[in-house]
Amino acid sequence: MMSEDTNIEDEEIYDDTFKVITANRLSDGHVVYLSLEKGERSWTTRVGGATVLSGPEISEALKNAEADVTANIVVGPYATEITGKNQPLGAKEEIRASGGPSVRFGEARVTPKDPDYSI
Repeated sequence: MMSEDTNIEDEEIYDDTFKVITANRLSDGHVVYLSLEKGERSWTTRVGGATVLSGPEISEALKNAEADVTANIVVGPYATEITGKNQPLGAKEEIRASGGPSVRFGEARVTPKDPDYSI
């Protein structure tokens, strides 16, 4: 049952969700996604280039990713969901896929309205 304020377009986007493996590349810290093509394992910075996985494939892919952790290629691999349009689900994954962080160093300062200190 849909609530009154549910957007039908949003419902369509989330109907088709898929799993991919993501991690951070150790050489530069970039977010990467596991790509398995023709038996070869590689990492891509494009979520659209990731291999979509399901069920038992996820466990096997995580084992493969752990081999790359041991080889010091990536760190912190885990499965995450994307939509059928290769869009990450959730704010964290959207920020990671966009190259994050959400506020770049030097672009904005966060200052309290009423600081309890003086300089």
